[in-house]
Amino acid sequence: MLSQTSKSTLVILAIGATIAAANLYVAIETRLKVESAPQNVGRAPFTSDDLRYHGDDAKVSGPERDGTEIDVDLPVSQHVKNFGAPGDGKGLCVFASMTMAARWHNVPPLSDIIHKINEGGGWPGKVDEIFRRYAPDVKYVQYEGADPSILDKALSDDRPACVTYGYGERYGMKTIYHMVLLVHIDARSAVILDNNFPGTYEWMSRAEFLKRWVHPSGKGWAYVMLLPPPPPVPHN
Repeated sequence: MLSQTSKSTLVILAIGATIAAANLYVAIETRLKVESAPQNVGRAPFTSDDLRYHGDDAKVSGPERDGTEIDVDLPVSQHVKNFGAPGDGKGLCVFASMTMAARWHNVPPLSDIIHKINEGGGWPGKVDEIFRRYAPDVKYVQYEGADPSILDKALSDDRPACVTYGYGERYGMKTIYHMVLLVHIDARSAVILDNNFPGTYEWMSRAEFLKRWVHPSGKGWAYVMLLPPPPPVPHN
């Protein structure tokens, strides 16, 4: 049994590790931060004069493919489907993604946040507002730009990233204004969980995902909760 002093030391070490992780993300975000107009994600998916965008094919598969497993394997029962907000009918993809990230990190105030949003669409300032209102103690970081360092760092720590997604096979390869959950990225591949198609994963090359992340403006948007992942599943 641990002494009171040992318990106190463990608590201090845990707090210190959390602060160190948060500081690292803030340092990455500060280095990468660029000035850009806030994106409004969840508006009309495309217009008739949008041109088809040609890219490498993404493949729909499960949480494992060719020997690679995703980093964030949220149970299918916890996946969330996007829908139109009751106030204006606009999509809630930004907050469907937030809901799933919150379920992964076990953040009860945000684990059903999609059903608390009356008007659709999303942008960085609106995300800030939701965190302030519903989960003011949750640390997170947002980034707008084209450098994927923050995505690499997040997934290496088993943290999902809510990311913009500009086109895809399921949308006829036309421009969309959408947000999905990035559940894996490495030197070769990337995997997303699209809230319009819960229960499935889309695998693609890293290069192809990065094109989709920044399309059409040349800048992607991402936000990440700076919280620990759930404990690993025990193996006997």
